[in-house]
Amino acid sequence: MWTNSDVKSDCIEHYEALPITLQHRDALALIDPEPTEWIPILRRQGGGTNYSSLTSLLVEIEHQNKILESTDWSINDLGEATYSGERDPAFHDGLVSNPDGYDLHFFADTMWLPSGTTQPWIEFTPSFRWWLGLVTRPDESMYRTTHAGRDEEVVRVRRMGEGEYEVSVSARHLRKYLVARGMVLVVQHSHCSTVDTPSTGRIELEVKTKVASFSYIAWDAGLGGYTATLTGKHLVLPFAAAGEHPDDTIRPEKFQEFIVDVDSSTGEEIRQSCRREDSTYLTPVFFDSDVLTRYRDNPARYLLRRTDVQCHGRWMMDIDVNDDGLVQVWLGDLANLPESEREHWLTYNVAPRGGVTITRALRDLAGRWVEDERPDPDRLRRARADFIMAFKERFGDTPYKQLGPEDARNFSSLALCTNSTEGQRNQGIIALAIGIVEALDVKALRKVAGTDEQSLNCLHKIVEDAGGNSSDLVGPIRLLQGLRSTGAAHMKGSNFEATLVRAGLDSLSPDKQFEKIVDGVTGALQGLTELFRSPTGDPKNAATEA
Repeated sequence: MWTNSDVKSDCIEHYEALPITLQHRDALALIDPEPTEWIPILRRQGGGTNYSSLTSLLVEIEHQNKILESTDWSINDLGEATYSGERDPAFHDGLVSNPDGYDLHFFADTMWLPSGTTQPWIEFTPSFRWWLGLVTRPDESMYRTTHAGRDEEVVRVRRMGEGEYEVSVSARHLRKYLVARGMVLVVQHSHCSTVDTPSTGRIELEVKTKVASFSYIAWDAGLGGYTATLTGKHLVLPFAAAGEHPDDTIRPEKFQEFIVDVDSSTGEEIRQSCRREDSTYLTPVFFDSDVLTRYRDNPARYLLRRTDVQCHGRWMMDIDVNDDGLVQVWLGDLANLPESEREHWLTYNVAPRGGVTITRALRDLAGRWVEDERPDPDRLRRARADFIMAFKERFGDTPYKQLGPEDARNFSSLALCTNSTEGQRNQGIIALAIGIVEALDVKALRKVAGTDEQSLNCLHKIVEDAGGNSSDLVGPIRLLQGLRSTGAAHMKGSNFEATLVRAGLDSLSPDKQFEKIVDGVTGALQGLTELFRSPTGDPKNAATEA
């Protein structure tokens, strides 16, 4: 480890006999030019004669040897924006410094902003944050979202005592950034420990390699103990080649093979690559519906609809669900997914069963647009919007209050169940009830109904006053509220089961129950719209059509 050419052997023996705290082996263990896990880049811990500090900066690859010529920290004014009329240029932005004839570049540091805070603000060079698209969490950690829509941890922050911290960066992301910029990272060290132990005389050692430059000194400082310091710097090298973007694997893209058929004579699965050059684009491929669960369960990241699934701003794929409950996609469309996302789909790939729906065949194969009458939350949302407009046109008031941000997101992303668990059904009922029942504006409904009843009772009276069939037009909404109040959000009991029995849903699986609920509420909203848009003297047609 020690590279002194003239060091005395007894000096190394004395070092190895020192208490572990004085050897600074944990700091020396950080000297790794090609790490693949986490790299501590900033640290401030302790004080006096017991402390540990790390700072970091960037230097162009061609100057990496120059910065290792000394073990002293490179004195610079990085991270400080200053102005002085006595220099040219007068303004210094703090991103580049040139104290020794070559440029040093800002990477990360801490700043005490605003004045009087007890913890410093951690800042990175903008290009690092921008290139990776970093998002900061409340705990100061940072993550990025890949092209596939997965979150990757990039920055970790650990706060110790007041004014103490340690910041670490994902080596994989940092080294991709380094090669893209043609830089190396310089991590500068300063560590000191003092221990009450017998003096063994002065010890001076050094490490001088192509990637590190350190000096170690231990001596009796006359302060009631033996003191050892380690000062220097080490390099973190970039990867060998740069990609076009942070998710670029550089290697050729892998196109997985999916089951497209079954050999009728042997029963063996027939697979085909989704690479467009190797496949027939409109070959149907089938998946277990659970392939969509990850998208349904994360509406902040994904949007799942009956006709497609998309990761906001990253990818989208057309889908359909056939009568056997399998998700069907075209083989060529799978090539539009990021490679890692295709791995997820491959896990749920199954042999063909149930075929392609007539709606999909007419739309995609025959080029004919046909309405899909199956239960669909998108159609329900459109029906709600139409009901609002019709009510306002008829009565001059809006029947719904504005949903809060979270409830609005949950309602706008509400999707059919992707498995037959009660949990998914219950989540759907809650989101649906909030958007359809609990968001009703009772004040507006009471004003129109001329009564102080609860919102659904008011709506019931408004429908009857307009000549509509309240059983058809309000009944499905009452059922939704009944399921919400008797079990979806609470411990289920006999009342919940009784509600399912009365609605004729008890014999269905939870996912099919939810489809029926969505379909019933959609029909009720459509009927209400027709009722309120029909001539006042002829409302029965709307009630009958609903």
